[in-house]
Amino acid sequence: MITIIFEAHGTTLDNEAGLASGWNNVALSPLGEQQSREMGERYKNDRFDAVFTSDLQRATKSAELAFGSRQWPIIQDRRLRECDYGDLAGGPNEIVEAQKSAHLTEPFPNGESYAQTTERMRSFLNDLLRDRDGQRIMIIGHRATQYGLEHLLNGAPMEALVTVRFKWQPGWEYRLSIPEFGTSRADEQRRDGGCGVVFDPHTQRYAVGKDDDGGRFRLFSGGVEPGEAMQAGILREVTEESGLDDFLYVEKIGEALAHYHNSLKNLNRVAHAHCFLVILKSAHAVPVQHEAHEKFSLTWATTGEIFDNWKLWNEDHGIDHWIYFFQKSVARAIELGYDTTTKTK
Repeated sequence: MITIIFEAHGTTLDNEAGLASGWNNVALSPLGEQQSREMGERYKNDRFDAVFTSDLQRATKSAELAFGSRQWPIIQDRRLRECDYGDLAGGPNEIVEAQKSAHLTEPFPNGESYAQTTERMRSFLNDLLRDRDGQRIMIIGHRATQYGLEHLLNGAPMEALVTVRFKWQPGWEYRLSIPEFGTSRADEQRRDGGCGVVFDPHTQRYAVGKDDDGGRFRLFSGGVEPGEAMQAGILREVTEESGLDDFLYVEKIGEALAHYHNSLKNLNRVAHAHCFLVILKSAHAVPVQHEAHEKFSLTWATTGEIFDNWKLWNEDHGIDHWIYFFQKSVARAIELGYDTTTKTK
C-alpha cells in the first residue's frame, strides 16, 4: 500500500488577481511563499520517501520552500499539471469555473478536457503502484491533480468534483493499494501474469474462452516469461489462447493479488495479476494451437451473459479477481465510448 498526502501549491499572483492560470507558469505571491514555509513546518516531524510536484513553478517552488532542506527527493512530473484551459488561460477565474462542466470530455478551446487530465493521473498512479509500494508520498499539485485523486481513488464523479468550490485544508490523505482476492492455500505456487478483457466494438461483444467441460467462461490469461514486458506478455497470451491479434487500443486497467485454483492444470496458484483492456480493430484471428491442458474455445458474449455464467462457477470465490477486472474494464470501455450497449446501473 502507498500512502499519499496531497497538498495544494501556495497562493499565486494569478490567484490574488482572480485569474485562472491553467498551464501559464505563474509565480507564487509573497503570501504563497509564506504558506509554503508553513507547510514545511507542519511536516517537520514527518517523513516522506519522495515529494512529487508538477513541473509548473508554483508547485515546484512550494516544494522547495517547504522541503528543500530535507533529504527527501523532490521529483517533477508533467502529469501532475493543472488542466490546460487553452484560450481561457490567464482569463477571469469565474469564466473558467462556469465552463468546467462543459469540458469533462470536450477539451477547452486549444486546451484539454478533464478526461485527459484524469488519464495523466491514471498513468502517474500506475507508475506509483509499480515503483513505490510501501512508501509514503507527498504530491504538491493543482485542482486537476486532486480531481484525479478523488475520482480514481475515492470514486467521486468528475461532474460533481468540478462544481465544488475549492476549500483549503492542511493536506488530504489517500491510500493506493492493490486488492486481494480468493483464499490463500498452503500449497500455492507463485506465477505472476495477468489477463486481457477483449472487446469488439463492431459486434458489441466481449471475447472469452468457454470450457469444453461445463461451459464456464474464462478470461484469456497466463503467466509472463522472465524478461518479458507485462503488456507484451498478456497480449501474447490473448493471441495464443484466442487467435485474436488485430488490436486497436490497449490500456492497463488494474492490478490485484489473486489466490485461485487453476482448474486446467489442477494447481493452486497465487499471482500478482495485471489486467489490460484490449479493444479490437477487427475480429481477425490466426490459427490457434492450444496446449494439452487448454480445453476451451473462443466465444463471444454480452456483459450480462458473462456475469450470469460466473455466478454458477464462483462458490469458492476463485474467480473474484476476474469479476473485479471485468467490471473495471467494462466501465472503462463505456467511458471511452467503445461499449455503447452495456447499461450502467
